[in-house]
Amino acid sequence: MMKKNLLQALLPATILCLILTCCLNGSFSEVVTGEPKSSSSLNYETDYTFDIYRGHFRSAYTLHMSVPTTLYSYYERKSHFLGSNGDYSRFATPNAFKVVAENIENITNEVQYSDEQFANAVLTLVRQIPYVKSATKYPVEAIVENSGDCDVLSLLAASIMKAGGLDVVLLHYQSTNPSHMNIGVYLPYTPVYRSLWSSPACFEYRNKTYWMAECTPRGDWKVGDRPELLADAKPRVISLGGAEKDSPGQVSSSINDPLASSSISVTVSSDNSTLEGDERSLSITGEVSPGLADENVTMYVGRDGLAFETFKSVTDEHGEYFFAWNFTQAGKYTITTSWSGTSEYAGSDSENLTIFAGVYEPIFEDYYGDGEQDPAARANSAPFGSIVSQALKYVLKSNVSGTGLLLSGEFIILSDNDTGTPTVEVTIPRMEELVYFPKTGRMMRVVISEEQVVSQPVENNQLGFILRQNGEENYSASVGVLGDQQISQISKVMQESNAAYMNATDVASRNKWYRVEAKISKNSTNARLYETNNTLLENITAPESPRPDEMGILMAYPPNSILAFKNLKVSTLEKPAVPSSDGEERTQISEFEWLIPYVAGAVFLAIGFAVVCYTRRITKSVQTKQN
Repeated sequence: MMKKNLLQALLPATILCLILTCCLNGSFSEVVTGEPKSSSSLNYETDYTFDIYRGHFRSAYTLHMSVPTTLYSYYERKSHFLGSNGDYSRFATPNAFKVVAENIENITNEVQYSDEQFANAVLTLVRQIPYVKSATKYPVEAIVENSGDCDVLSLLAASIMKAGGLDVVLLHYQSTNPSHMNIGVYLPYTPVYRSLWSSPACFEYRNKTYWMAECTPRGDWKVGDRPELLADAKPRVISLGGAEKDSPGQVSSSINDPLASSSISVTVSSDNSTLEGDERSLSITGEVSPGLADENVTMYVGRDGLAFETFKSVTDEHGEYFFAWNFTQAGKYTITTSWSGTSEYAGSDSENLTIFAGVYEPIFEDYYGDGEQDPAARANSAPFGSIVSQALKYVLKSNVSGTGLLLSGEFIILSDNDTGTPTVEVTIPRMEELVYFPKTGRMMRVVISEEQVVSQPVENNQLGFILRQNGEENYSASVGVLGDQQISQISKVMQESNAAYMNATDVASRNKWYRVEAKISKNSTNARLYETNNTLLENITAPESPRPDEMGILMAYPPNSILAFKNLKVSTLEKPAVPSSDGEERTQISEFEWLIPYVAGAVFLAIGFAVVCYTRRITKSVQTKQN
């Protein structure tokens, strides 16, 4: 009876304690989660353990790995087509794991049978990845996704071992059901650390002995061990001669001590940028922190649905880097720079730069030998048909639901031609062609006696940041280049309703970075334009009633210019506001977090005191009844 009463007293006290603790943790977590993360915190990070033998003594080690997001995205976008067995070697990426291999080698080089212990350490690491049936993928994908089947795990093990200087091959068992893959490791001696209850398995290939090494996590396999399933199986040996020769970046890692964080910045500068002519060149600059010299920096240039293009540069004595990026095709590009890190620092990715290069859309004039310009001829003559301007070209387009919408970001308009009407030169080749018109049955001879170059004027467009309220709690945001048709529609809307638009052409110049903030909701609607030093240049605030359902910022955009954006993002107003600076946030946290242990301690003491008092009272009551 007494125990039951005690439990009845402890139960509500425990529940109350848990509720108070959760409330405390929740209230403070809202502040902490608003803290901006460093670039390296966006990496995929994981830990693995392995053992090394020194005689009869075994030492345990922890390997920390950090994979930059761009490196994972690079391999994710690469072709995964597997046409034949020989294509497996294309998926081996030893250079991406160079730092990982060096970390393990620094330990195994000091012990006996170093190559064998290195290989066994790698097998131990790989077996810590869950076995999941999957298509063939690159080793970096296996690390980030933390999954893979026999061929994926074998490619990962082979990549690390090859990065460490071992001679490795892939062993493909096609006769088993299902087929299987592991690896062969060349050692000039019989493996020492294999299982003693079975004979070591090996295969001869090109006058070398390769010892079997199983990579799946279904047993504690060492080099030389053979799973029972493969007792009579004969593999096809696949050389790693087709392995990737160079990687755009590397997986950073360290032994035992966690990696320190790093960061990398990026921007596009009008200095050293050339925008005239067919070949355009942009100056992409930034710096790595810590400011280390002679560090490789990779620039990833992406277009929707296509594999990344990569370019490499090296930091100077201040940790700064520079790329002169030449491009000829118009369209939208995403640029991210990345530093792979070292054995002490995790690598990091920069923020994304979005580059938009406008499209020239010249109109070809038709030239006829007899001077006739028949409308039907122009319509049916494919080489000389008019190229009509395309629709709005979006840099960003997003729909959100909530109490409101916030659009923010930085932009720059890069232009070499600030005055006059921009033109584009159109080359009309020499040709002679007969054009047939089915409806009339007529033939017309089209003749251009010699190649001609004509200058075609190109009209200015507008850069637009546009927010709309499409319903009660439905909003849309877009950033893009507006043509004449879209500008006319906006002008019509402004005349017929209370839409609010800022014309930033008069207050913002080209070749200079600016920051925009635009907000639309039921309670407030405004747009602001800042210089990067936070100087407010222009501000429009919509009237309280009637509240507009459309607003934005417009700025003249010559077609021969290039747009660049960074930190461009859309968010709903339901999310907690992020403090304006790191300093303000640290102050807000420090003002309250010191109270946590005291408040928690006081709560526990109070609950404990209440439980003791209640227990004593119940005990006295029981004793009185017994007397």
